[in-house]
Amino acid sequence: KESEDGQTFTITILSMQPNHQGEYTATVQNTGGMAKSKKCKVTVTKSPEIVRAPQDLTLAEKSEAVFECEIDAYPNAKVTWLRDGKALTTKEGVEMQAQADKGIYTLRIPQADTTKHMGTITCRAENPIGT
Repeated sequence: KESEDGQTFTITILSMQPNHQGEYTATVQNTGGMAKSKKCKVTVTKSPEIVRAPQDLTLAEKSEAVFECEIDAYPNAKVTWLRDGKALTTKEGVEMQAQADKGIYTLRIPQADTTKHMGTITCRAENPIGT
């Protein structure tokens, strides 16, 4: 959306999206010539939002369990997987994968063990903008 008040020209980007990010320059021209403004850098940020949460699973002991969550965030989110509120590590027999550019985060448990893995699994996402 553009507006003008005589001396000032304004461009307003409604509903900012990641593809609006970049450098902008204003160019003005009249019969006397042309002038360009200095570059203005626009950075789009967004706190993490869970687009798709991990689904509940019921499975047999020693079966494979795969949990996946999809996160929308700018910049990309750092994801921590939790079991009953405590951060999981690879020492507990789990594998964590991130396709951060696509917002897809996966927790894989190759051989689920009721003593180590049963409980509530949570995907927690954070970036400098929020959690």
